[in-house]
Parts: sequence; C-alpha cells; structure tokens
Amino acid sequence: DNSNPAPAFMDAKSKWRSWNAVGSTASPGPAGPICYAGEPTYCYDSCKARAGGCDADGCDWTTCVDDVGWARPLLQRLQLDLCVDADRVYASGFSNGGMFTYNLGVEMATQLAAIVPIAGSWHPGFLRAPSVPVPLLDIHGTLDEDVPANSSMSYDGYYYVLNDVITEAWADANGCNGPRGTLGKPYDHSGVHRRNGRGNNTVGGGGGGGGGDD
Repeated sequence: DNSNPAPAFMDAKSKWRSWNAVGSTASPGPAGPICYAGEPTYCYDSCKARAGGCDADGCDWTTCVDDVGWARPLLQRLQLDLCVDADRVYASGFSNGGMFTYNLGVEMATQLAAIVPIAGSWHPGFLRAPSVPVPLLDIHGTLDEDVPANSSMSYDGYYYVLNDVITEAWADANGCNGPRGTLGKPYDHSGVHRRNGRGNNTVGGGGGGGGGDD
C-alpha cells in the first residue's frame, strides 16, 4: 500500500513489500531466465537504480535491497539489547518470506538453530545449501500453484526448483545419511519425507493448501 511512507531501507514507491532472495532479482541466472513471461511493472526502484537496471524479460519481482545485510546486524542488535539465547535462534517465513528464510539458512547458517520455510522455494540455478548443518522443516501445500512444490512452473509463469530436490540438497549438507522415508497422513493423503543423521534432521512436509505472495 503506497498510502504510508515506507521505511528508508525499502523502496519508497513500491506497492508490494518483499524480500530479495533465491535469485528473484538475478535473472537470467545460471539456468537461464527465472520466468517464462515476466511482468515489467514488478520492477522496484532499487532494481531500476542498479547498474544493469531491471531484467529485460521482466522476471525481476522483488526489491534489490540487500535484505540479509539488514537482517544480520538486526540480530546482533537484538542479542546485545535483549536476553536472547544465541543457541536457539530460528527463522521462519511464508511464501516470499519462506524463500528469504532459505537464504538466511545459508547466509547466516552459523547463527541459526534451524529454519522453517513455509511455501518457499528457490529459482532454478540458485539453489544452495548451508556450509554447516542447519536443521530444516519445510512445509508446503501440495496444491500450491503460486510457489509450487511438485511442479517447476507457477501459475503466473515463474520457474521453481522441485521441493524434493531442495530437501535432498539440504539433507546432504546436514550429513543425513539415513534412508529416505515417507510417513503417511490419513487426513490429507499426503506424506512427510524424512532423513536423519548425526542429530541433524531434514523434513519436507506436504499438505493440501495453497500459497501466496506475502
């Protein structure tokens, strides 16, 4: 909503607030464009201001602000001012926030106890895993068409990495050497996939709901 001024670290005139994550402003990437049919009106002021401007195909869809560079000192400040157990700091977010959660799990791996992305994913060519084990609980609706778990393209033409590929990469990074298992859930006929190893769990859960763009 443009009716209220945005904080200085955000784009002043942007209608949608967002997180710069998982390659959302780096198209085309190592695997090519991150979308099939982009929308040039999504281009944020911060992206227009950078040297290359906005992606010619219109695939850029979030702010170009360094959001991890904002989150890291924020956590440091909170730990200085408040009684925070540094060994029990967790990150979670929904949709675009879930994508940013994945980014935090990589960039701030040594500062987080675990992450819980909800309806989040990575754009192809940008998938990364942490350099040190970071337990993961991934929650995703199997019918989500905004940020799909089981399909490589969203309803609006953006490409995403399959959920199984993400959780396998994270499981390997966490040193999970156990067999892949599926725990059935009778109330929605989907499953929970789990791999364990050295106390670092990676779990990907599927439900019946959809996602959004928050």
